[in-house]
Amino acid sequence: MAAGGKLVRQDETGIWFYLTLAAKKAGLNKDELMRRAGAGELASRDDLPGKHWWFREDEIAALAKAKIEADWNKVPKPKRKKTEKELARAIGARLPEPIARPYGPMAKHAERLTLPRDESIPKGQR
Repeated sequence: MAAGGKLVRQDETGIWFYLTLAAKKAGLNKDELMRRAGAGELASRDDLPGKHWWFREDEIAALAKAKIEADWNKVPKPKRKKTEKELARAIGARLPEPIARPYGPMAKHAERLTLPRDESIPKGQR
């Protein structure tokens, strides 16, 4: 048993969720659940030992299903268009830093292209 007590109880009338678990499953805050219980929209009990507010599992499941369907049908907000300054900054952040070019007598040597050795070419012709 958890330190805070049980969050689910079952009796002859059905399964009951404690306030915190019911709020989490329904996707509502505790105040909204208490308001709905006070208005008579949700069946609740406050007579079970130890804890004070319990809600019916089937009603909480219906609330959770309605919330999921509402979120599913919600149209996403359009993305905000970036300004030219923001685009330039983002593109500049993705560009690689310029390569430092060597100078002096070794400059020509450093610019020479080096390829990996091909072992199929005879040693004198590489």
